[in-house]
Amino acid sequence: MREARHGVIDEIDLIALGHMPGGASMARSRPLANLDLTAHDAAAARTMAIAEVTRMVPGDSMVLLTASAPYALLDALHAHADGRCMFEYIATGPETWATAITRVDA
Repeated sequence: MREARHGVIDEIDLIALGHMPGGASMARSRPLANLDLTAHDAAAARTMAIAEVTRMVPGDSMVLLTASAPYALLDALHAHADGRCMFEYIATGPETWATAITRVDA
């Protein structure tokens, strides 16, 4: 758990933010496609990821590959999608991070 300004962020807070280990795997209807952002800078990666998430419809999934921890990017995607995406960490570095993103119906 990590400390936040308002207190400890617990598992319920993480679930509310869409960070659910194993949660995204329960909603997949198609095989996962990869979006490899490892060779892009943060601004380009954010733009590309938002474009892909915008195209997703409920049930669509993809694996986002990043060279570093994607926490800020995932928070931005969650906000951009109005909370209609779930995230599942598949690999957590040190060289490549893989995160499954599944679009769910609001």
